[in-house]
Amino acid sequence: MPATTPWTRCASRRPTATGATTSPIRTRRSKAGLGFAVKFDKAGGFIGREALLRQKESGIAKRLIQFGLRDPRPLLYHYEPIWLGDEVAGYVTSGSYGHSLGAAVGLGYVPMSLLPDFPELPGQFEIEVAGVRVPAEASIRPMYDPAGQRGRN
Repeated sequence: MPATTPWTRCASRRPTATGATTSPIRTRRSKAGLGFAVKFDKAGGFIGREALLRQKESGIAKRLIQFGLRDPRPLLYHYEPIWLGDEVAGYVTSGSYGHSLGAAVGLGYVPMSLLPDFPELPGQFEIEVAGVRVPAEASIRPMYDPAGQRGRN
């Protein structure tokens, strides 16, 4: 994959977000769903271990969600509002056109308080593009080849 993509593959075949989406200034890795990549029992420990353990115990306030627009025409870049009903739930942190999906895709953080049935996601998300609210599908799994079958063939 090109270096500019927000997704890379790791050894576990799980999609991982990189770059501006998970900048240390903006977020902790657990918010991005990357808690599986932290080895808390690492010999000798690591800087920030205690802070991550406290965060793991208290839970996270926001979660990184992938969005795919249902209309193939608009494009996503960044900072487009994410609507859930009549409330702005967050903003797109990065976006691009998903050629294999035939529509724009983006990543954005949504407060866990708006996701009461997590990991089930509400179906009424919309992304505001150039002043127009566009219906969007939300997912915590990859939208293209979620089982990783394509790489195994």
